[in-house]
This record gives sequence, C-alpha cells and structure tokens, in this order.
Amino acid sequence: MIMKSYTALAILLGCILSAAETRLCSLATNTLNGILMENGLLTVRKEMVMQQNDEAIVLEAEDADAIFFQADVFARKSGAQGIDLEQIKRSANEYTPQNDIADASGKYIDYCQQAVWQFKIKKHTSYFIWLRTQVPITGNWGHTIMIDNKHVNGVNVGAVCTTAKKWYWVLAIETGLQPGVHTFAIRDFLNGKRLDQILITPSKAKPETADAMPPTPPVKFTEGIVIFDTAEPIGIRRWKRLVAENAPGVKWLISDDGEHYRETKPGDPLDSYGTKPLTVKAVLSVVGDKRPQIALPSLEYEHDQSVFNVFQSDTAEWYFTKAEGVLSGIKSKMTGREIQPIGQRMPMLELTFKEPGKDERIVLTEKDAMPQSSKGKGPSRL
Repeated sequence: MIMKSYTALAILLGCILSAAETRLCSLATNTLNGILMENGLLTVRKEMVMQQNDEAIVLEAEDADAIFFQADVFARKSGAQGIDLEQIKRSANEYTPQNDIADASGKYIDYCQQAVWQFKIKKHTSYFIWLRTQVPITGNWGHTIMIDNKHVNGVNVGAVCTTAKKWYWVLAIETGLQPGVHTFAIRDFLNGKRLDQILITPSKAKPETADAMPPTPPVKFTEGIVIFDTAEPIGIRRWKRLVAENAPGVKWLISDDGEHYRETKPGDPLDSYGTKPLTVKAVLSVVGDKRPQIALPSLEYEHDQSVFNVFQSDTAEWYFTKAEGVLSGIKSKMTGREIQPIGQRMPMLELTFKEPGKDERIVLTEKDAMPQSSKGKGPSRL
C-alpha cells in the first residue's frame, strides 16, 4: 500500500512538473502577401495594385495600408524647427492625408513617421522607384525607405528638391524584384515634406515632367499568405502543438527548413520535429464573400528551466542562459507577467560603462559584445 502511494505521488508530481514546463512561443509576422492587419487580426486584402504585363506601377501615397503620423504634427508649422513648436495637445491619430487637388493629384501625405504600401510584380527585373515629393523650404532634407521589411536606403531629398513648394520626382532606389507581392515603406518623412505618388518602373528614364501620373487601378484579392518568424526558443525540450484558430478558409503549414512545408492543423502533435527551428505559414482564402480573420498564432513546447540562471531584483526576475550568458526573459515579481517572454532569442541586454571621474559613457549591446556564459551566485548576484 505504501509503495502504491509513493508511485501515485511520483506520477502526480511528474504530471505537475511536465505541465509547469509547457510554454507558448508567440509568433510575429515576417512576410505578408495579400494580407492586412485589421483591428489586431490578420485578414485577406480586399484589393491590391498589380503590375499589368511589363508596365510601370503608380501608387497613390494616401492609399497606404498603414500610415503613422508625426506625434507632434498639430504643434508644428511646415518646415519649422523644434523650438517653434506650439502648445497644441491633439493626438496624431486625428491627422489624415491632406486634400489639395490644385497642388497634388488628389491627396498627399506629410508629417509621416512611417507609411507602408503593398504591390504585386509580374516580371523579374530591376526596378527604379521614384517618389513625387515637395519640401516646404529648401534644406538638407532626407528620409529612409524599406523594401520587404529591410532597411535598404536613405533618400537625399534636399539635393533634388532645390525649389521649395514645387513637385519633383526623386529617385529613391534601383532594386531587383522577384515576381510576387512586395512591401514598400517610408520612415521619417517629417516636418512638412509632402509625398504624392510612388512610381515603380523598369525603365531607367526619369519622368519627363514633374506632373502626377494616372494611378494603377487595384485588383480584387481572393487569397493571401502570411509567413511568421522562425521559432527557435531557448530551453526547448520538444515541440508539442500549434495553437491557432481552425477557421474556414484558413490552411496552416509548417516547415523545419524554411522551404518545404507540410499541412498541419491546430492541436496536432509536433513531436516529430524534436527541437528543430520551425516556420509557420498560413494561407487565407475568401469563402463566398467572407474574408477569414485570424489572430497571431503560437507554438507550444516543453521548456527546460534548468538552462537559465535567474537573477532577482526587487521588482523582477531576470533569466540569463547558463551556456551563453544571454538575457532571455524578464518576469515581473509583482504581477507574475513576463515583461519579455522567457526563451526568446533577441537582444535584450545593454550595459553602460563609465570610468570614475569622467563623463564619457560607453554603451555595449549584445550586437557589440556577445556574452559567453553566466554563473549564479545566490538569488541576487550573477
């Protein structure tokens, strides 16, 4: 009887420990093809601008999928310096693309922190991307562009826009594009610079005039694909299952090499993948007139807590890997909530060095100096 009790207790403890070691690895989006984020959910786009034959594409600036305006837009005068800010407390969420038919092809955007467009290319070749731009005053204006979520180029607007309040076509970049859906984004388009149109063309020739061009009409979309960041959590013992919505019109696929995918369903066991890095893909198809919507998925896995040294401060627990010494998670002691998910592979640690008696500070991130290991010396020393 005593042996049976011990056996039952051991089984119970084993179940409790196993459950405690189960964690979720949240997945962030990596590539969106024909997909939009609406109210926190991923869904198929209603329409998209697509290349016709080998022709150029013209996008209207105000038709961006997402626009984030400058936080102090209502306090600024066009082209003014920071010292000229007015005390106006209004949210940038109230600002919209400006309508001036006489000045632009319709609407334009300005005071823009970031804006993103999607378009579809048919022909694989080099493309020249031009921006129809205007500046409020002459000066050393510039901003950044991104293609397919990669920081690719800084654009020197001031060198082209030599007269204020006049439209110019500014060459942003020449780049090779494969057939398929691509993302174009601008960042730091601030302080009154105006963007009217985006021209994506295989022709090397500069537009003959600074005039606006007829926009490319959009095409309705019936399917979209989203690929999520590859999951490779620290401390994984084995994969368990995909935690996601099994909605009509949604097909889930999974890959352990980023190239060859096989279909899976939420809840299906993933033990056969062991601890290999996994990439999840979702294909969303319109069913009738309904566009499927999904939340960001997660991958459940068994977690090995023993790979971490846990440093405890007054307010938080800091998880450092024993093998590499990398900070890989922060948990609030007050709420138990993970401020940074435990097991993530992303730079979290930043160290500041200062020599006594000197004002100079040296800041090192994990990109500058990668830790080699960590060793615990009690609950509050590392």
